Amino acid sequence: MKMSVLLSLAALIPALLFANVYQGFRFEQQEREIGRLQRLQHERFEENKRSITGITMLQSPTRLRRIALEDLELELVGPERIITIELTPGSGDGDERFSE
Repeated sequence: MKMSVLLSLAALIPALLFANVYQGFRFEQQEREIGRLQRLQHERFEENKRSITGITMLQSPTRLRRIALEDLELELVGPERIITIELTPGSGDGDERFSE
C-alpha cells in the first residue's frame, strides 16, 4: 500500500510540473495576443482621429464657399432673390390628378 502511494506521488509531481509549464506557456501566448490587439486598437484609434480631422476640414464653410465660387462658379444670392414657398397640410400635393 505504501509503495503504491509513493509511486502515485512520484508520477503526480512531473504531471503537475508539466501542467504548470503548460499554463505559463498559455499565459505568455495570451499576453502577446493582448499586446497585439492593444497596438491594433491604438492604430485604429489614431486612424479614426485622422479621418475625423479630415472630414472636419472638408466640411469647413470657408472651403465650401471657395469651391462654390471658384470651382462651380456659383454666385451669392441676396435675400431679395430668395423665394419661400409654404404648403399647408391638406392643400394638395399634386396627387389629385392620379386619383380616379
